[in-house]
Amino acid sequence: MDIKSLKEALAASRNACVEIDNRTFNVRLPTDAQAARYIDRYFRGGKSEDTDWAQASVRESLTGWSGLTVADLLPDAGDEALPFNAENLELLLEHRMDIVNALAVQIHGKARERRDLRDTATKNSLPASSLN
Repeated sequence: MDIKSLKEALAASRNACVEIDNRTFNVRLPTDAQAARYIDRYFRGGKSEDTDWAQASVRESLTGWSGLTVADLLPDAGDEALPFNAENLELLLEHRMDIVNALAVQIHGKARERRDLRDTATKNSLPASSLN
């Protein structure tokens, strides 16, 4: 496999969907390095900047959504679909921390599951003598 194809395959393998309250969010899961940077930046030394962590995670991972409406941001505004774009993403990040926090937790949970599956597959493919 050439490097371009490998990069494309790696990026595609990180695509996932997250469901929250009948809304679908398309995300690209963080790489191992991105996840490590989140930990270093937001959770080292016992401090936790939950809002910053959640917003950064969602801002960097979210690639689309469906089922989100204007009323999700402004009650009684009607159920017109809210299109995914940079401006609406920023509105979501500022005005719906409940959704943002739930997304961040699911994004990193799915990334952890993906790493665990990969690590298990790697261990299972190694000869027994190399594990000692």
